[in-house]
Amino acid sequence: MTYRTIYADKQPLETVLGIDLLIFLADFKTYLLLQYKCMEPRSDDRGKTWSYLVDPQLHKQMQAMDSAVAAMGRLPPLAATSMNDWRLTEEAFYFKFCETTRPDARDDALVAGITLGHSFLKHFLTLPEATGNRGGQRIGYGNCSRYLNNSQFVELAREGWIGCDQRGYAFISQVIAAGQAGGRAAMFAVIQGSGAKTAADRRKLIR
Repeated sequence: MTYRTIYADKQPLETVLGIDLLIFLADFKTYLLLQYKCMEPRSDDRGKTWSYLVDPQLHKQMQAMDSAVAAMGRLPPLAATSMNDWRLTEEAFYFKFCETTRPDARDDALVAGITLGHSFLKHFLTLPEATGNRGGQRIGYGNCSRYLNNSQFVELAREGWIGCDQRGYAFISQVIAAGQAGGRAAMFAVIQGSGAKTAADRRKLIR
């Protein structure tokens, strides 16, 4: 698996899509779009844990994602043309709620945290678990027991099981092209080569 970076316009990525980072999975011709948030240590009834206080900026970013998803949905549907088009979900937008980096954390280690798809986060915020005793909304280990950890998210992404469909690919590519035409730059990641074995590698021989 190889990684490289490409430069696109930062302003449309943030304002049109509501994200911090765009990942292009070249083998599967799909995008993953991530928004990062920093959790903070906070004490609750069961002790000290990590959580993020929901603020107006998060809602603004979610609204931008809603608009992008609606725009993708208005494009003509495209049928899958190969097995590489298969997805467990067409969710393209994800939030990563990160623990504050510890001083002893390895530089090459992924920061631990909670990863949720945009649609799941929207639903979570409608649940009573999201509202604290003082009325504000938080998301953290103490009230959100279902999420993707680093290993789960990376494995699903690396094998192309998550990411946008062909309509999403067309829409996001247009946003990137518009930024490049404007001559402004922001970094996003390109990943080539998955961990998936070929059909020949996967086959089981009968002896």
